[in-house]
Amino acid sequence: MEDVRENLRISSDAQSNSLSKKELVVIDHAKKVFNDKLEVGCTGCGYCLPCPQGVDIPENFAKYNDYYLFGTPETKERFKFGYEMGLLNGERASACTECGECEKLCTQEIQIMKELKKVKKLYET
Repeated sequence: MEDVRENLRISSDAQSNSLSKKELVVIDHAKKVFNDKLEVGCTGCGYCLPCPQGVDIPENFAKYNDYYLFGTPETKERFKFGYEMGLLNGERASACTECGECEKLCTQEIQIMKELKKVKKLYET
C-alpha cells in the first residue's frame, strides 16, 4: 500500500511538459536504441488470436524480441531453453500452417507468417 501511495503522490505532483531538454534527449536516445533492436513491432494486443492451430503469436514474438533486445550469441541456449519451457509444442511457431487468419486481424499489419518463420529458425532449428 505504501508503494501505491507513493505512486499517487508522484503522479499528483507531476506537471505536463516538465522534463528538461536534456532528459528528453536521453529518453529519445533510449527509445531509438530499443526500437533499433526490436525485430517485430508486435504490441502483444492479441487481436491476431485465437490462432486456429493454437499458436501463441504474441508470446512467440515477445520471446523473439527478447533475444534481440537482451540476448547475445553467447546466451542463445538460455533463450532457447526459455522458449521451449515457456511455450507448449502447439503454441510454438512451428505449429503455424500459414492459414493467414492472423494477418487479417493484425492492427500492426505485421507479416505474421513470415515473422513466425524467423522465430522458428531461431528457436526450433
